[in-house]
Amino acid sequence: MPLPVEQIVFRTFITLLLSFSTVVFSTDCALGGTAPRYSDDRIANPPLEPVIAGQGTQDASISPTSADQQYFFLGPNSTIQIGTTWNDMQQNGSMGRQIVIGGGWVHNVWNYLPGASSANRNTSYYAYSLAGGMNVSNPGIDPVVNGAGFTSIGYDATGGGRAVAAYHKLDDNRTKLARGDGLGLSTFTTFNFPAAGVNCQNVVSGTGGVDGPYFWPKIAVDVNGSGQPIAHVVSTEYSGAQVNLSLVYYKTNAGLTAPSATCGLWIDSVTTVSAVITQDPNSNKVAIVWLRSADGAHADAIQQRNNDVVFTESTDLGSSWLLPTNITNYTGANLERAYTDLSALYSTDGCLHILWTTSYFDSASSIVGNQGARLYHWDKCQQCRSLLADADNSEVNCKRGVWNKNISKMNLSECVVGGSSRLYASYTYFTGDDLGNPTPSDCSAAGWANGEIYAQVSQNGGATWGPPVNLTNTTSHNCAAGACNSEHWSSSAPYVTDSLRIQYILDRDAGAVAYTEGSWTNNPVMNLSYPCFSTVTYLHLSASPAALAYPYHTIPGQQRDTTLILVNSGNAVANYTRTINYLTGSGWLSFPNDPPNSSVPIGCNFADSLKVRVNGPATEGLYQAIVNFDYNNGFSNSTLSISVDLYNFQEFFLPSDNAINTATNRLNVNQAGRVGVYEQGNLFTYTAAGVNYLRDGSLIVGTSADNLSWLIHEGSGGQPSVTNPYGALFAKSNLTVNTSDPDYRLATGIGVNRDSTIAFRATYYAPKALTNSDFYLAQFSVYPGPGNVSGRIDNMTIGYAVDWDIPADNGTSNTAGGDDSRHMVYQQGTSSPPNTQRLAALAVIREDGQQAPGGFVWDNARYVLPNRAYQVDSLWSRMNAVTKFEGTPIIGDLNSVVVAGTHESILSTADSFKFVIVLAGQLSGDLNSLKATVDKAKSF
Repeated sequence: MPLPVEQIVFRTFITLLLSFSTVVFSTDCALGGTAPRYSDDRIANPPLEPVIAGQGTQDASISPTSADQQYFFLGPNSTIQIGTTWNDMQQNGSMGRQIVIGGGWVHNVWNYLPGASSANRNTSYYAYSLAGGMNVSNPGIDPVVNGAGFTSIGYDATGGGRAVAAYHKLDDNRTKLARGDGLGLSTFTTFNFPAAGVNCQNVVSGTGGVDGPYFWPKIAVDVNGSGQPIAHVVSTEYSGAQVNLSLVYYKTNAGLTAPSATCGLWIDSVTTVSAVITQDPNSNKVAIVWLRSADGAHADAIQQRNNDVVFTESTDLGSSWLLPTNITNYTGANLERAYTDLSALYSTDGCLHILWTTSYFDSASSIVGNQGARLYHWDKCQQCRSLLADADNSEVNCKRGVWNKNISKMNLSECVVGGSSRLYASYTYFTGDDLGNPTPSDCSAAGWANGEIYAQVSQNGGATWGPPVNLTNTTSHNCAAGACNSEHWSSSAPYVTDSLRIQYILDRDAGAVAYTEGSWTNNPVMNLSYPCFSTVTYLHLSASPAALAYPYHTIPGQQRDTTLILVNSGNAVANYTRTINYLTGSGWLSFPNDPPNSSVPIGCNFADSLKVRVNGPATEGLYQAIVNFDYNNGFSNSTLSISVDLYNFQEFFLPSDNAINTATNRLNVNQAGRVGVYEQGNLFTYTAAGVNYLRDGSLIVGTSADNLSWLIHEGSGGQPSVTNPYGALFAKSNLTVNTSDPDYRLATGIGVNRDSTIAFRATYYAPKALTNSDFYLAQFSVYPGPGNVSGRIDNMTIGYAVDWDIPADNGTSNTAGGDDSRHMVYQQGTSSPPNTQRLAALAVIREDGQQAPGGFVWDNARYVLPNRAYQVDSLWSRMNAVTKFEGTPIIGDLNSVVVAGTHESILSTADSFKFVIVLAGQLSGDLNSLKATVDKAKSF
């Protein structure tokens, strides 16, 4: 259910992935000037207000009759299908180039799969003449079909012209190069780059004695001083469970027939697949750009998002390299880090340009962002960092998928028209937003976001950028598999005239199937031609952080100062008026150093830093306000709204997910009533067998249909949402783990609902005896919380939910049932052994001896997937209507809920409601043995 953290997925599922494919310019930097060396061959809060196709301005000089036109033979602003693939995912991080123009032809490569399985992956090639009437294709340029892919392409203009591709292959366990046999031909000659194990410097980045194989290559094709072609390639190590990965550089000999050395040149140790390489068409300069860990302060999943952008440059065609340059230098004060996507380009004036994305990153609290992304540009000539877009839109219940944020898979391109040069950034943008701005939700039925292809233009070398322009403009919300329009994995040709050339996958079921996101579909591979548009006046304000929310807190009477940074991703100064709207209390929020009317600049200085001051009120509780910044965005009046949630309590704690274990099993628990916690692993895990039994579990508690809290399923944690308007459960103490008792391991802590009117103590037991190793107990004592003014709770409904994922032949398909005598519901694997022998139960025991109302098992397809979470009114109604413990007649992906009480009252702070939850499993058994396990748990 929940989205796997990308970096955990990288380590946990990488084997599957591999098997699957496995301002003013200075004089020397002025734009325009010389043509490319081979010019004849390179013939939201509110979130973004994106410009749809047609709102960019096209030059009158650009027309299908231009002498140097590069339109498709079908005409300008066109899309054509050039192939298909069942492998929707094209790259992990950076796209590199999968489309180039050379010799009057458009050349494309992509990961190709002929059918709905991970077998027979290869690198496919397709090319067509811009003059029309000629095309060639090769579905598999590697001679042995098995595990080739994750490719990039360049063009060799010498010797009549030919495409050159780099890719990795599992059988050869290394990076490979394929040299085209000629322009207009579809055949290739291949060779291997050196095997991994030892690089030229004998550096081993991770643990162990040698490096793993080098995969995910990016290529740039160049020409030496004698007019002979060479290729530059960077590849990243695959090392299984290692965090640190070696980045290596390869170079070919003159003529592209073999590697130039017997080893790869070690560049750096990295934690993500990001590196790209680019060469200057008019000099001997080559640049490698990659992400390097900003510091070593965090563990695996968080550390792999904690990156700076660095580059190294060679001025002699890769024979020697300068020391790396860090262009970001993020510190703990920066609430962002570079994510996983990069693009680089030398413009025709010799300037190196770099694009990268960032996501929210709070180093002090070890909190990382989910969907939001910023897109930045930097160039070596101006030394200017500019902001293109702040995609802070959010679909709480719609996942972006691994290796993605709202902006992903970008490329830089240069378009030269009539001696005038412009830069373009194209990318995949997930535009959907719960508030409908920039667009309404656009999510597949399975819960994965549908992408669009966007582009932005700079007419001053990247100092400022025009608005995002939607080049595809499709929506397919709630689409079934096979009916989605998700344009993704975009890649653009680096040098063009008249029109942008972009390749993308039209994913017919959104999400990367290699990571079980969506389902198998045969997806069109598309080429898009779009005229090189100019820009319009545009302003867009956003903020960092986008909201002051959990865990933003004070103790009563405390004064706290926080920095809020306003940023302007437009091309005109934004003048704003600031107001504060209090939802709770008044006067506790101020901006002591900044007037209510001010402005945010543009270009290389695009930010304004504001001091925010809060004074914790004397009374504990959640205090809320909205800060509005009103401005004109160039099209209409607009408002940036910053929500402030001040958690004002005498004590404040973050949930801590710790594993406790029986003799055969491990389970993560926390003080906010949650178990499993998919992002942290240890999901009722039978350690020896390597089998996980659940995704997530949570306490559910509230007093009405619009006041119900839980923390289960993607999108239902943290802030309130449409499906969970009262938000998640939170910690009110540390989680204490005690292993000293001879009979059990113990973890205990205190949690509260969002406004702290309901509190609970959670105590988890893991028996130590082997005979009791198939169950855990979670004991809850519920009472009025510190934010409860009346000191009582009325009409309380309370229970527990678990999303069991018992392994079965067809994924997560289970059957279910109930047992009134044991107050339990259960799920069982289907089809045949061992799946039918795998069972799991959820049971409830009231400590007052009263009968629990009941429990139920319902299907995720109906009650979870449409909203990617429980819907609060459905959950409240079902819990209050239940009269017995029952399963469901449906076989499928199911989750279980037991109800401990409805219409319950707690009359004072000295009163409490107590019950115990049983989590039980059977790795190999039947229903009778499962019942016996639940009986043992109750007696324990």
